[in-house]
Amino acid sequence: MSSTPILPQQLGYLGPEGSHSYQSAVRLQAFWQAHSLAGGVEALTLTPFRSMTELMRAAQEDTGLLALLPYENALEGSLIEVLEGLGLQKYALFPIAEVLSAVAHALIAPEDVPIHTVISHPMALAQCREQLLARYGSNLRYETVTSTSEAVRKVRELLDNGQTGWAALGTAAAAALHQLPLRELDLSDAPNNVTRFFLVSSQAHPLDWAASLLEHFPEKTSLCVSLPEYPGVLVDFLLIIKSYGVNLTKLESRPSRKRYGEYFFYMDAEGDLAPVDNGRLLKTLRQKATYTHVLGPYACLGHLQD
Repeated sequence: MSSTPILPQQLGYLGPEGSHSYQSAVRLQAFWQAHSLAGGVEALTLTPFRSMTELMRAAQEDTGLLALLPYENALEGSLIEVLEGLGLQKYALFPIAEVLSAVAHALIAPEDVPIHTVISHPMALAQCREQLLARYGSNLRYETVTSTSEAVRKVRELLDNGQTGWAALGTAAAAALHQLPLRELDLSDAPNNVTRFFLVSSQAHPLDWAASLLEHFPEKTSLCVSLPEYPGVLVDFLLIIKSYGVNLTKLESRPSRKRYGEYFFYMDAEGDLAPVDNGRLLKTLRQKATYTHVLGPYACLGHLQD
């Protein structure tokens, strides 16, 4: 990794074009242009990747590539691949900002044709499971692919080959791209479906434009920790955070995959934790934990608009 910051040239997203990640990348560029905060970065080339693993690997290896990673969904929670990829340092990536982007899962298929199979990304199918069951019954089959836009592309291919009864959960933009009709505008199981994205870089020390975001927007810090085993250890850890007046906005656990009953805890906290009491908070937390990884601070840019 270069010690001299390099101006990013690409913004990577989970493709192909027309995915929710693509829509969010377009919204992010519009946000930068509207706020005049990105110092030329708003002109990044949007670059699709076939999988989240491929995107994170590429961003780790290329300092000129920023990655927009879906991190958490309002209906289905965290995307484990990204949560663990960042928290467990599987990839040397550092968050610059978080954004919130609205999600509408359109059902894309010709009208008046019975549907036997719905194709989409696993998270999209999970976010629509109740509506799909209520509207199309328990005999409906499901097939997973790497992204919602890939699902739409595949349905187009199947129709072109004379196969009917297939539908995709995807975006209206992907439907228009492949000239397919919208059968339902949004099948999300609850209104106001939103995905939280992280904008990440392989550069630990961001450029001036990225650092300036922290001057204009609220800050947040994320932690991944493993704790020693004794009764009440998590309470003790949380009380330390409380004693310094820091507010946690998220807490969840994931199995360590080493042995049953051992967990990693993922937390989000308001603000920059490094300067709290001249660094004593983070020093105390690290002494208490058996593993600590700090992500941030990063800027909270809020909801992106079309």
